[in-house]
Order: sequence, then C-alpha cells, then structure tokens
Amino acid sequence: MKKFKLYVLLSVCLLSSQLTKSQELKKSQLDSSNVASSASVGFEKLYLHLDREYYASGDDIWFKAYQVNALDNKLLDNSKCLYVELISPESEIIKREAIPLEKGTGYGDFHLKDSLPSGKYMIRAYTAWMQNFGAYFFFKKEIHVENVLGIKNTDSRHKSSVGLKPQIDVQLFPEGGSLVENVYSTVGVKAIDQTGKGCNIKGAVYSDSGDTVVAFESVNLGMGCFNFVPKHGINYYAAGSTDNGVKFKVPLPTVLRNGYTLKVMNSDSAIMRLGIRTNLETFQRDSGKEMFLVGTIRGSVVMTAKIVNRTIFNYLRVPQESLPEGIIRLTLFDSENKPQCERLAFIHHTKKSGLRIVAEKKSYAPREKTELKISVRDSTNHPLHANLSLAVVDRKLAGSPDLYSSDIYSYLLLESDLKGRIEQPARYFDPANTDRFNDLDVLLLTQGWRDFVWKHLADTTLKINHYPEKGICISGRLRRLLTNKPIVNANISLAMFDKGKLNFMSLASTDSTGKYYFSPLFFSGEQSLVVSATNKKNRSVGWISLDSIFGNPVPIQPLNLSEPMISSPEMSNMKEEAVQRYNINQYSLKDNIQLAEVVVTARKEKDKDDGHSRIYGTPDYSIQVTDKDANYSDVFQLIQGRVAGLFISGSYPNISISIRGARQNPLFLLDGAPVDIETIASLPVSVVDKVEVLKNAGLALFGMRGANGVISIFTKTGNNERNYAPVYNSINAKVNGFYESRIFYSPKYDDPNNNKKKPDLRATIFWQPNVITDKDGNAVVSFFNADHTTDIDIRLEGISSSGDPLNAYSTYQMISKDNP
Repeated sequence: MKKFKLYVLLSVCLLSSQLTKSQELKKSQLDSSNVASSASVGFEKLYLHLDREYYASGDDIWFKAYQVNALDNKLLDNSKCLYVELISPESEIIKREAIPLEKGTGYGDFHLKDSLPSGKYMIRAYTAWMQNFGAYFFFKKEIHVENVLGIKNTDSRHKSSVGLKPQIDVQLFPEGGSLVENVYSTVGVKAIDQTGKGCNIKGAVYSDSGDTVVAFESVNLGMGCFNFVPKHGINYYAAGSTDNGVKFKVPLPTVLRNGYTLKVMNSDSAIMRLGIRTNLETFQRDSGKEMFLVGTIRGSVVMTAKIVNRTIFNYLRVPQESLPEGIIRLTLFDSENKPQCERLAFIHHTKKSGLRIVAEKKSYAPREKTELKISVRDSTNHPLHANLSLAVVDRKLAGSPDLYSSDIYSYLLLESDLKGRIEQPARYFDPANTDRFNDLDVLLLTQGWRDFVWKHLADTTLKINHYPEKGICISGRLRRLLTNKPIVNANISLAMFDKGKLNFMSLASTDSTGKYYFSPLFFSGEQSLVVSATNKKNRSVGWISLDSIFGNPVPIQPLNLSEPMISSPEMSNMKEEAVQRYNINQYSLKDNIQLAEVVVTARKEKDKDDGHSRIYGTPDYSIQVTDKDANYSDVFQLIQGRVAGLFISGSYPNISISIRGARQNPLFLLDGAPVDIETIASLPVSVVDKVEVLKNAGLALFGMRGANGVISIFTKTGNNERNYAPVYNSINAKVNGFYESRIFYSPKYDDPNNNKKKPDLRATIFWQPNVITDKDGNAVVSFFNADHTTDIDIRLEGISSSGDPLNAYSTYQMISKDNP
C-alpha cells in the first residue's frame, strides 16, 4: 500500500470488506463486527406499526410487525415466531401473544379491558434470536390509555409527574469523547427537566478564575453545542438557567494533556468531511506512526482508513452514497490498536424511494365510501414492490397527534440504534424542517455519545443460547419410571386435535438425553395434544414430560411510565367520545323493539360432540357407560358379549381378548393414549364414560399396533377419582398455539342489510395490515367512514423490496351532509 506524506488513503468497502494485514486490528477492538460475523443469520430488527398511540379502555390495539435485517433493512425471513407483550406501568406483563411471522411480517391485536386503569403502558416485541444480544434490541413503544370509567392506578409505584418541583439536568459531551489541551473542540449540551423532556437553556462557559470563555444556548429540544480551545492548567464549568428561571452549574470534563479529537463536518452533503486533530505534544510523540479509522454500521465494518500521522490535523472525505444509510460509528485506533476517540454520524442518502398516498377527494360525508390510491417509486421513478400497513384514524378520538412521533423510517434508521428516549424522532427526517441535518448531528453528539446500542455487545462475551424459532416446537423428555435416566431411541407419537377432529399426526424418537422434538409446527388457538411413548416392540414405556411450547417472557427492568398528563382539548374530546362510545356499546339493545315474553317449547338436541378427542373417526362399536353399569367389576366384564366379533375368556390376570379371531390382544387406548392391559384392568368402571371398539375403521392409523383391533376407553370429563394406576407414558394436554389475529371490522354501508341506525363512533376508521403493491408499484384500498365530522389522519408505513423504510401521511375532512 502506498504511503502519502500529508494525505490519507481512505478505502470504503461494503459488508464483506476485510482489513488488509497492515490494517488488521486486534479482535477485541472490532468487538461488534466480530459479534456480527459470529452470528451467521445476522442481526434482526423489529418494528411495529400501531394504528394509534392513544386509546381508551375497551378499545382494540392493532399492529403490524416488520422483521428486517439490521444492516440493509430488507425483510428477513429468519425467525417465524414473534412475542408481543402489553406491559403495565408497574412493569408487569398483562397480555402476551405469540405471532407467526411469514417472510418477515406478521400482525395481531390486543383488546383493552374496561377495567384497565388510566396510565402509560408499553408494547414490547422480540424474537428468541434477539434474546442473545440483550433487551437493548427489543422493540418498545409507549402508549397512553384512558379509562372511560375513571379508574385510576392506585399502586404506590405508579407516580405522577404532576406537581413535581422544577428541576434540570445539564450534561456536556466533548466531540470524540474528550477535551484535549490546545485543540479546537466542540462540546454538545443536553438539558432535560424533571419529566425527562428536553428544556431550553442559556448559559456560558467560565474558567475557574471566573472569566467568560464562550456563551451558548440550546437550539432543539434542550440540545445545542459550543466550540472553544481548552488551555493547560485551567478548569472550566458551565452555568446558566432555563426559560423558567431554573439555574444550573456543572463542571466540564477534565482536559487531557495528550489525545485526539474527531470532528464531523458537512454530514448533510454527498461527501462527509472528517477532521482528526491533536496538539503538538501528542503529534511529536506519535509522528510517523500509523493510525486507523474504522466505521461500523449496525455491527458490521463498512469502511476503514489508514492514516500516517504526519500533521496535527488530518482531513478525510467520505462519499456517503457508497455506505448503508443510518448511524455510523467512527472509531480512531492508534498504532497500538487502542481506541483514542469515537464519534457517531449519520449517513444520508440523497436518492430515496418515495411512497405516496392520495384520497380521491378532500372531504367526505359521514358513512361515505373513501378510496385511497397508493404508489411506490424508486429514486428514478421506477415502480417498487412494497409490503405496507395502513391506519386511518379519527383525529378527535385518537388524541392529539404528533406528526413528529416515531415512524418506521425514524425507528429503523435512528431510534433502534440509540439507547434511551428520543423526542420527536421523525422531525430529523422531515424535509419541511430545514435544520434537520444540524439537529440530527447535535442529537448524535449528545445522546449518541453515551447511549449507542451496538457498543453493549462488547460488554460481555456473546453466547448463543437461543436459536431462531422456525415455528412451534413441541418437545419433552422420556425417562425411566424409578430413576431419572433417559430412555434412548424410544418411539414418540403425537396426535393433535382441533375441536375433536384430528389436525396433525407425527412420529419421532428420543435422542441420547431422552429428548424428543416435533418441529416446526404451525397451528393457532387451543389444541388438544396426545403424546405417548412406546419401545421398539410397541409396548408402553417410561415417564414422559412435555415442555412449554413457547419461551418464558424476558424479565422486565422497572419502567419509568408515570401517569400521563392529559389536559389538551384534543385529549378531553377523546375521553368524552370514548365514554359515549362505551355507553352505546353497553346499552345498544335499548334501541331495539321489545318483544313480549316468548316461551320456548322445543327440546334442545343433544350436542353430537361428546368432548373426547379421537384420531380414528367413527368407531365400529360404541358403548355409552351409564350408572347402571357401575356394578361391573372391570371394563372387560362390561363389554363382554356386547360387541360382535369380540371374544373375552378368563379374567385378569389370566385373560385372553380377541377381535375377529386375532391371536394377540388388541391395542388399548385410554383417553387417546396407548396403555398396557394392566392399566385397563385396574380402571374402575365408575370413571369410564365410553368404550369404543375398532375392527376395521381407522386401524391403518395405528400401523402394526392396530393389526389386532383397537379398544378405546374414554374417562368421564372432570373425573377426580384416580384410584387406578396412573398413565406415565402418555400425556393428554391442551396447549395454545399462535395467536389467531382478528379481522378488523369495517362496515359496508352500501349493504342494505347493514344496521345503519346504530351510531358509528369508530376511533380507528380503517386498519389494513397487508397492503401489497402490484408490478406497477400501485395499490388501491377503500372503506366507509364513520359518523363524526372531523379531521381524518392517514398513516401508511412499510418496507420496499430494496429495503427502504417507507412512510407517508395524509389527511382529509369529514363534513356534514348538510354542508355544501
């Protein structure tokens, strides 16, 4: 590699780039990069699009999940199971759903109970694979819930910020990490009040002798910066006050005798300029030595630069279009591979895909049909395929909207890479905000200085304890009855029933630890499972157990969810309308015509479903056990002589049972699971509900085990009498699979059968989680409006096939029919 006297050789490489031998750094220095490469499936990011942020008790929360590759934001078909949780202000999980993911997307909903107290709640989402990297990477979003019945949270841990004494926390962040003597330095300022929100301040930097060095003030949500040259032997402090007169005085960080600073300049242009500065003393010490500047984006090395230290100021130019869009971590390593300074910057792409949404009219009448036209184009105006979700909400019923609240673009490119709360994240990407580039740079200079998410991967050695779930896994263990030793190579059969009908059947065998697995499986709702174990001779064996099919929730760190301060007119309207909506739903029958008393004389037909799960369908013979049969000594005496072709001779233990002349005993099933004849013989007749015999029907399902016929015994539902031998080799259990997402109800007012008398006060007018553009990049959706005359907000979010986060916002008005 050539060496240039006063120049820097900058090599930019994407994704698969590697350092040459002369540029190679110790593995410990490239911590996050090595972590990324060790995980072959890559890092996942999650984003949830919610229909709104403000809800009333009794409402529904609708959400769409996007799973993307952390590096390029393309939909990632990796994990197939997503956990979504609703967390209370007391940091307790009050609802948890397992959502199936297909090609990187999935959707679901939560229903908020009427008894849910007012307060701030949190939606948390993650996959099993994400747990390897810590909760920093989980998706989290605060929502506001207002109880229509006035129920407040009385828990002592639930503290309100109302009435707190005004306070201020001012922090100072030197660019690059440290102040260095006689080096021109930039210092970021961040001020927050007692509620954790940014507040405006004015102040100045003073020397310890009281001399004013430089004045400063915040310019954006309590953030700002100032420049000065720190001198040897002088201590500095900053002092000033907020707009409402709260004073502050904080010391500046200690000034170092030696070191480097890293400055980012012009980050908003196509070329980002970087400046590396040091003082004369440091330069004389390191003159001629090599340094390396390494850039990582979301855990992967994307650029490296070799610098020959021949001046106190080195200047670099970085073309941004060649790098992935988002936050880049720039770290300067010295000749001994020690990090000297670090800075976060943002890579902007000038050429971006565009999402457009247009309503056919600017205003509509109540219950009128609305049609929205959607188009997605790349930077050259070519159509793009995109996976989108659409929320249409009544502004008056959804609270006061914040157009700068989080969206898929700000989350994937900014919020998910910075730890801590970011106020108004979308403002940093709004073209109408002419200061957005400078504001974003100050954000990274301050909050990014200490709260960069990816750096936490270096805190501990990465251990892969969780693997991507490719579906539902039904697993367990088979052990010996009297010892905990595993039974190896045993046959495990699984039968799954949905409302009494066979849904799935499979076979597996135990491994060297006695474990068995059935995966991947895809089913939703409650299912009945029958899992049983036999040896190679098809005889019952061992003691079988069943694991939980979904992982346990990740522990929750205490959340700071203070009671929301709702005082705006918009929020008052939301509460009033929510109460009205609640009353209509509770007493909607009062508008119906009251009928005279009706006497029902028809006899109810007995339900054909007897509550028992069976895999063989209709048996050849079925015997319903009644109270009159309780005198029989055992099941064999009960059925003797009552089934054609069934012959029983002798009594247990010297008993012979034959179906249609077979020389061996039939297969015995107890509540669907294979058992030994000893278990059937010890079964009291008083606990038996039904006995079924199979001579022909369904025998093929049991293979060789059913070649001699099948006798199936079902016990009474809810029976507590267990004075017969327990069944260890079989489990009959009910489990819940993936959450069955509901379909958003959208009334069709062009249908004459629709109830048009009942008031329609929907807060969410329309929700569609699956809007897919066609080959021309277009899509059309339609729906009917509700009754209110109000402003309607439309939010459309999603991911293009090229990995571009997409979002669009629009609005239209609902006007009275009497209005011209």
